[in-house]
Amino acid sequence: MSKTESGYSIRAQMLHLARDILSENTQRRLEAARRTSSASRFDGMADASITEVEGGPAAYTFTTEDVIREAEKFYAFVERNEAKS
Repeated sequence: MSKTESGYSIRAQMLHLARDILSENTQRRLEAARRTSSASRFDGMADASITEVEGGPAAYTFTTEDVIREAEKFYAFVERNEAKS
């Protein structure tokens, strides 16, 4: 980010970054749940679907509010560092 970028541009970048991070975290949780479910089948345990693991499908989604909350954390960090300059 350059010093000439508008606040709008910086906030838009923070929203994209937050969405990407939340999406990656969601994918990792899903993959971990799938691995756990697959491993339990090989151990002779009952076949657990993703909906039965760690709170069901809602545990693997994020909302617009989640993205905004994460983006606000990043933007606060940028503001803090700009104030020090």
